Amino acid sequence: MARDSGAEDTWVDKDGVRRVNGDRFWRPFKLALESGSPKLIETALDAVQKLIAFRYLRGSLYDAKNNTLLINEVIDTVCNCFVSAKTESAVQLQVIKVLLTAVTSPSCEVHETALLKAVQTCFNIFLFSRVPTNQVGPAAVPR
Repeated sequence: MARDSGAEDTWVDKDGVRRVNGDRFWRPFKLALESGSPKLIETALDAVQKLIAFRYLRGSLYDAKNNTLLINEVIDTVCNCFVSAKTESAVQLQVIKVLLTAVTSPSCEVHETALLKAVQTCFNIFLFSRVPTNQVGPAAVPR
């Protein structure tokens, strides 16, 4: 069944390429990230990172109920995947990748509280991780 793609479903990037707005598909990823299953969380984080990197998930939708942009909810949910030093190292690495991609992406605008939480989470992973690979990634956080 073909859907009529309205203005909110697609956008044209600076190169003239029509892209699908992935913001409306955030809910299933949020549920996966809140599932508590490390393998599911790792896979969902990897997908979210790719959606942000390829400019499908921009986080530009406004949530009037919470009075915030979607990107703030994305950052908050991703940061909550790192609970403590007991969080699996693969999940820690994916959290770092998502946060660094979101903060440095030209299509996402991460500011104020969300930016502070992203930097704080990367710093906590740097401090508490026992895996050297996960300690190198947070060092790339903008200072």
